[in-house]
Amino acid sequence: MTLEEASDILDLSIKSLHKRKAEVHHRVYIYHVEDDVIHIACLTILQHNAIKQAAEYATLFTEAAKKLTELYTEKEAANGIRNIVKNVEWNALWEQLQHYFKEVHARDIGEREAF
Repeated sequence: MTLEEASDILDLSIKSLHKRKAEVHHRVYIYHVEDDVIHIACLTILQHNAIKQAAEYATLFTEAAKKLTELYTEKEAANGIRNIVKNVEWNALWEQLQHYFKEVHARDIGEREAF
């Protein structure tokens, strides 16, 4: 995974977030972006079977977020890295990701066994 790949993935996700929020006349706040960075990074880590590289992926996605969103600073990046690394070890993560992507992005990520 490269910074450019992480940026492309995150950019699409943030655009989806803005579109979905605009449909219901809501704004996207920094906490929405923070949640999206954590969830998209965790999903990507699991899809690439890269749990051992979680810290590297977390750094790439948080760096991408800082470039894409000026409100996303070092503080949010540090929290994001910590939460991403912690969450990929959580047994119920896939179910949480399914719920998040369905509710926030209207996207079905399928079953974990598919990866």
